Amino acid sequence: MTTIAPNSSSRRDPRGRQTLSDVGRELLKDSEIAAMLPTVVRDFPHVVNNLAAVWNQPPLVNGIFDKLLLSDRDGRQGFPLAVVVELSELRNFYHQRIIPTLAKGDPWHDKAKKGVVGDEPTLGIATRRGTGFRL
Repeated sequence: MTTIAPNSSSRRDPRGRQTLSDVGRELLKDSEIAAMLPTVVRDFPHVVNNLAAVWNQPPLVNGIFDKLLLSDRDGRQGFPLAVVVELSELRNFYHQRIIPTLAKGDPWHDKAKKGVVGDEPTLGIATRRGTGFRL
């Protein structure tokens, strides 16, 4: 597993949009992860940056996934479907491949799966209180 330094800053392109940070680029060196996120990387690089900054801390990563894929805030349009699918695939990958590689004695390991309610096993779309959508 790649260790990612959380203190790398992001940049902005000439139009003022945020670009990938050093930690975001480091995360995308994993070709499986990069292949899962083409739309997210192109349109929402700050999401990659935020995930990369806490990648080795499952409770924090789970919190980010929850905030991205579940919205309790009114008036939010949400992500395009392609982005939701990509983030859901990454979430599944994270739970199936990254969390199990953490040492069992690591304090993050015991807390890794907390806060996730009602996973859709094939798509990884989390729902709360039976609400949400399924594809």
